[in-house]
Amino acid sequence: MGDRDSTDGRAGRPVRRDPPWRLRALHWLPAEAAADGPNRWLVVGFYDNEAVRTADGWRLTRVKLTSKYQENAHFAAAGQAG
Repeated sequence: MGDRDSTDGRAGRPVRRDPPWRLRALHWLPAEAAADGPNRWLVVGFYDNEAVRTADGWRLTRVKLTSKYQENAHFAAAGQAG
């Protein structure tokens, strides 16, 4: 096991914690949904992932998105409502 690997005390299985994966995601809305306002939602941040090695290979056990910056974040709430 390398520096990023450890043992999961609950099951004794190898666990891997990689450095955060950086994220820049643009979500575009149809013009009719945006009306006369902006038509994109920008999210900048990173994912923290944790994986456990199983007999079938590595499986993600935890995925956490940390948003550091957003433009037009109200689009996220509108998307969750529908």
